[in-house]
Amino acid sequence: MATLIASSVDRFQSRIRAKRKPERFLSGPRRLTLGVIGITALLLLWELLTVSKVVDPYLASSPTRILLRSVVVVQDGTLGKAALSSAILFLSGMLISIGTGIVIGVFLGWFKSAMALFDPLVSLLYAAPRIAFIPLLIVWIGAGIQTQIVMVVLNAVFPIIVSTMAGVANYDRQLASVSRSFGASNFQLLRTIALPGAVPFLLSGLRQGMMAGLLGTVVAEYFIGITGIGGMIFNAGLVLDSTTAFVGALSFSLAAIALSGALNLINRHIERWKA
Repeated sequence: MATLIASSVDRFQSRIRAKRKPERFLSGPRRLTLGVIGITALLLLWELLTVSKVVDPYLASSPTRILLRSVVVVQDGTLGKAALSSAILFLSGMLISIGTGIVIGVFLGWFKSAMALFDPLVSLLYAAPRIAFIPLLIVWIGAGIQTQIVMVVLNAVFPIIVSTMAGVANYDRQLASVSRSFGASNFQLLRTIALPGAVPFLLSGLRQGMMAGLLGTVVAEYFIGITGIGGMIFNAGLVLDSTTAFVGALSFSLAAIALSGALNLINRHIERWKA
């Protein structure tokens, strides 16, 4: 009797699973279309609120004003000079962060004693608000380009270290055991197993590091050197020019989207190569 009841329950559950529709995910073009519609609706609402004076356009600006100001600062070269200064600062900091972060991350991920020794320090610095170090950096280094680069590095390097360390530490133990049985050295295991397996972790760390590096660029230019796009936002804030401030913020947002898209392309290329 119990067997008959269990069999009936199994058949009933099988029918339910058969009738249940598979979970659907939005396709790429549809997601893009809905995203464009959402942003357009938000911009229209913003424009209507400022035109109707519900929101003060002097303080909140408007999409139309931001677009017109963007054309002006592009034509007179203001945005180009500021963007070039920000790009140099960002790339300088990121090159140092990528090189340093990968080396330290591989070292800590491969040598367990080193990880146990330095992981608390890395976690402490990663969690600390880097903006709090600005007064100390100015006292130690001065208010120059060197301090700005250090601020970018402090923001960008720790996500790369942590992700690379996790990727190297979580290598395939079973594959490594088989390789050791054939006489593979530790360096060969690191080069052929741990490092290739850490690539997805590294790309994730690079994405986080680049976004944090952009934030560090804004902070460094805003609080230390008053240069680049961050300096443009700072100077606009001094005279309550919200439109120019929005232009600077939008420039950083577009840069972040472009960097994220480039990393996605690299990730897809690597996935196709691995397949």
